[in-house]
Amino acid sequence: LTGDLKELQEDIDWHEANYIQGSTFIATGLNWAGAMFAFSPSTRQKVLLIVTDGAIKDTAALAPATALLTSQGVRVFGVVLRKAAVHTKLDVDAEAALKPITSDDHDDHFMNVLIDEMPGQVLNGICDPNSKWGQLLMPAGAQQEKQAGMHMPCPQHLDQAGCAADPGCVWSSVGLSCVDSPCVAHCEEPKCSKDTLNHCEWKVVNGTTEPSCWVASLCAHGDDEAACDADEQCAWDRKKKCVERPCNQPNEVECEADPAVCEWLAGKKTCVEKPCKHTAPDDCNSDAACEWDACAGVVGGGACQKKSCDATVFTDEVACTKDTRCSWVGGACAQEPCAIHSGERCCNADGDCHWDISVSPAQCSLTYCATMNKDEPKCNSDSACVYEQNKCVEKECGKLSECECKKDTGCFWNGAKQFCAADKFGQCPTLDLVLLVDGSGSMSQSFGRHPHGFEAMMEM
Repeated sequence: LTGDLKELQEDIDWHEANYIQGSTFIATGLNWAGAMFAFSPSTRQKVLLIVTDGAIKDTAALAPATALLTSQGVRVFGVVLRKAAVHTKLDVDAEAALKPITSDDHDDHFMNVLIDEMPGQVLNGICDPNSKWGQLLMPAGAQQEKQAGMHMPCPQHLDQAGCAADPGCVWSSVGLSCVDSPCVAHCEEPKCSKDTLNHCEWKVVNGTTEPSCWVASLCAHGDDEAACDADEQCAWDRKKKCVERPCNQPNEVECEADPAVCEWLAGKKTCVEKPCKHTAPDDCNSDAACEWDACAGVVGGGACQKKSCDATVFTDEVACTKDTRCSWVGGACAQEPCAIHSGERCCNADGDCHWDISVSPAQCSLTYCATMNKDEPKCNSDSACVYEQNKCVEKECGKLSECECKKDTGCFWNGAKQFCAADKFGQCPTLDLVLLVDGSGSMSQSFGRHPHGFEAMMEM
């Protein structure tokens, strides 16, 4: 499959009506992959990703094709897509046929996932050095760079200590995740030096040759617990690391400078972390003001959020529309209007909508940026969006300059290669990737909350 979005949809439509076999055969696909890799430069990694939902029937005829791929240095990864959470005999048979085709060690090059897990665990994971496959594809020296405190896409730091060691990141105690520091958005030294609230400093850091705006070195007390405890900005964590203490600002101005994390209690003259910070679903849902959102936080992990779109809780328009997932309809708080699309195909064809599988049954919901279609200033003030042709659409990091990229919290500037990319792709290894997708008739069946496998793969 190749081409723009319209051409890809046409290709998918053709494959639905003209699938090659009722069962899964792969020899021809492997030969085509080998022909593609013949033109791949020797300096690039070569990766073949095989995706199937059924058992491959021609395994006995694959020796010539697999020998060619091996001689080309191609690493073969395999994915079995399950239609439901339970592992059926069909899934087990598919795994038994596919795993031996993958590279050694087969277990390390194989996954069995639900189709909705494909983006997070498989596609995005290739670029994430913390993931199973990202570690296998990480270039030599990349792990040492991470340990040396070089700047990386902030979401790739999974703990507070690693985040604190990165000069471009800060730890969010609300999302329990690593996010971009406001410092990296300052492109001039005077603005950087004046930002004392965010502890910014104009300097050269590991992996760079020119000075830029970074987080000043805080809590750099090493393994000296006493010195850490004596520093009012620091705390000694459970991993015996000295980290920055959350919400320890001494006055209201500094406290409110971090509104997503902290709030000022005027009566007690104290800066505290905001509510709904429960880390377990049961604890969160037992709090009347909170609800557990399985789609929030770290990918697949969920997070505790303030309740949204609950008409019994949000009884006025102001409270309702503060949540971008909600709208005020007929005097009540309700979901956004994309639910008018009853099928996944129509939903994905509407640029304002996406197929929302966070609810059951699945339904069509507004994309994040489309919720601001009627509010141009709000759209342009959101780092993930941009207002174009009278609509609020997702911002494309690849179109941004270095300064614009650094100001955008969803983007990452790769200084070594001089390009801007989305955070999750900022550390992609240099590789050529060929994707083989099962073309058998079973892909037209339902996959979990997706009514059609071909359409679901198009969305992924």
